[in-house]
Amino acid sequence: MNVERMYIGTQTALNWFAQATQSQGVSLLEFIMGDYNILNLVTSVSMPGDGLVSATLAGGATMQVRYDPQVMLVNRVEIQLHSQIAYVWTGSMTVQEFLSDFYPVDVSYGSDQADWLSAENSTVYAGAGNDVIQMMGSHSVAYGQGGQDAFEVSNWGHHVIKDYQPGEKIFFIDYDSLADLAADFTGLSPAAGGGFTLNFRTGGTYGHTWSLTLENTAPSAAILEDFTFGAEGMWQLYGPVLQLVGISLQDLLDFNDLA
Repeated sequence: MNVERMYIGTQTALNWFAQATQSQGVSLLEFIMGDYNILNLVTSVSMPGDGLVSATLAGGATMQVRYDPQVMLVNRVEIQLHSQIAYVWTGSMTVQEFLSDFYPVDVSYGSDQADWLSAENSTVYAGAGNDVIQMMGSHSVAYGQGGQDAFEVSNWGHHVIKDYQPGEKIFFIDYDSLADLAADFTGLSPAAGGGFTLNFRTGGTYGHTWSLTLENTAPSAAILEDFTFGAEGMWQLYGPVLQLVGISLQDLLDFNDLA
């Protein structure tokens, strides 16, 4: 099983990225939204032992990568920030997956801080913070656990929120308004684990079905108040942390040509 664990929270990570990218001549927004990965921050590399690569990263971080030299598969990645564990991945991936920043993940565990986590054909246990969980792929499962969480949902596959609480935001990234979402809505059905499933079919020549299950939750019109869309919806999820590192909604709009 491929498992990743976050230890430091998104704000601490972005503060580090801001310092590190400045020294590399890349803006923070370019780094987190553009075609960059953690290897762009490497400043030196050593091989202290067979099957072990150590790297120094800009901004006061280090990375250790353990691999099996017989089959050249990476089995552990650990990042420390100022000598404190920041992130650990364990499992099995190819060297190309590692270099491409495409770590296969079956289960993710968040920290007790506010995290941004991704469930792409995987399961997320977010932890105690006010977390944002991106739900992608053909099947994603999220446990928000503690805090006031938010969920970014794509219009593909089947997504399950195990412990949704009224007041937690659900951002439909592929829709600009409730009316657009309603146009694809095909009906409500009971969920096997309790709660209910919202069923959809996208329009167009290549339309497809997709669904979102909210377990342990009764259908209610009040839930519609938690649905968010478009640039404003994105800012509700990501803005509280981005503004702490000097990124505004207008910066985000300009970067994505959404203004």
